[in-house]
Amino acid sequence: MKNLAAILISLLLICSTGISKVFAISVYTNDFENGSLGAIQNAQIKETEGYKNYGFGNYYAWSNATETNAITLQLNDLPEHSYLKIEFDLAVINSWDGNKNEWWHWWEPDYFNVKVDGTSIFHETFNNFDRSDQSYQGEPIVWGEQLVSDCYDWKDSAYHISLEIPHTSDTAKVTWFASGSGWQGRWDECYAIDNITIAANPVPIPTAAWLLGSGLLGLIAIKRSKDF
Repeated sequence: MKNLAAILISLLLICSTGISKVFAISVYTNDFENGSLGAIQNAQIKETEGYKNYGFGNYYAWSNATETNAITLQLNDLPEHSYLKIEFDLAVINSWDGNKNEWWHWWEPDYFNVKVDGTSIFHETFNNFDRSDQSYQGEPIVWGEQLVSDCYDWKDSAYHISLEIPHTSDTAKVTWFASGSGWQGRWDECYAIDNITIAANPVPIPTAAWLLGSGLLGLIAIKRSKDF
């Protein structure tokens, strides 16, 4: 009887954990410190230079591409889940110009994007000259410092991005890329990602199981009271 009670208590605890979104299943991690992209496609491994002082390690996945050649990660055989949590550090490098979209500001706006299975989950502008002129309002890891070598005195920044989305498929295609009518790319504007972690939450035990467990615990309590 004690063993049964222990099992049922464990069941109820798992149930209550499932009701809250606990991302307990790690499905992908990559900090690029082995000098390899691994499953990441359409990026270059580059040394992080000054970003190394802000948690980026020695290497990150670098790109200056739009969606056509987006940094891509294909995940397969995912465990049963109902949400995904995608976290990464974003290096915003060189002359990102922010929000404005007037005709005389031909160099703006500059967006960074994340999509999962073709659906946008992140679409924000960044500005390395004036942080008030960008749509993303999260606190930077660093802002306004020249962290990579180039022939101009352009400033760089970095942010930790954390995204949660409903998701149930056993596959997921994640893409990271830049966009915007002002996006110049090439040597002028680029980006990199590092310290990627993707986790899933276990599917909660159905309400019926919760009720069954509660009922059985009640029966155990009644039987024990009769024994006394």
